[in-house]
Amino acid sequence: MEGNEEKSGFEEETYDAEAAEEVRLSAADRERIERLFGLAVADRSKAFELKQELDRLGVFKDYEDRFLDLFKKVG
Repeated sequence: MEGNEEKSGFEEETYDAEAAEEVRLSAADRERIERLFGLAVADRSKAFELKQELDRLGVFKDYEDRFLDLFKKVG
């Protein structure tokens, strides 16, 4: 029956966390998050402020890996 299957013309969509957060966040929110990531890279004490902002916006899960990477030891 494989030969009789028709394609629907729709491709299966996969969940893209980054694309999903872009839909929920305004440009100003994304810019603020990026600024806070930059500050947290230079000064780990800013990570708390970043975490609060991600939680407030409800997007921590979308940024969790990137956030945790701030604390990885290099070398």
